Amino acid sequence: MSNIVMAITVIISLELFTRLLYYTPIAILAAIILSALPGLVDLHEAYNIWKIDKLDFLACAGAFIGVLFASVEIGLLAAVTLVSAFYFPGIHIHKDNKSMSIQ
Repeated sequence: MSNIVMAITVIISLELFTRLLYYTPIAILAAIILSALPGLVDLHEAYNIWKIDKLDFLACAGAFIGVLFASVEIGLLAAVTLVSAFYFPGIHIHKDNKSMSIQ
């Protein structure tokens, strides 16, 4: 039920306030987005991913950096490229996930 109320509130807000946001400077909108960013980054979870699987952490870090500095598409491309690079012959991740070697 709360999702329905939230969806209706968002639709009404967008209908009523979109014209007002048109005149809001881009810098203010960027500041709003940047103030919300720290809540989206969970360093403890990133550390857990690092301990469990180094390749997943590499994909996560590549996607984060790509999205942060470029766009969502570039971040996705970076993650897929980093993960697929480790499937080429000559790059091996040992079974214990503690070290990697390039031959």
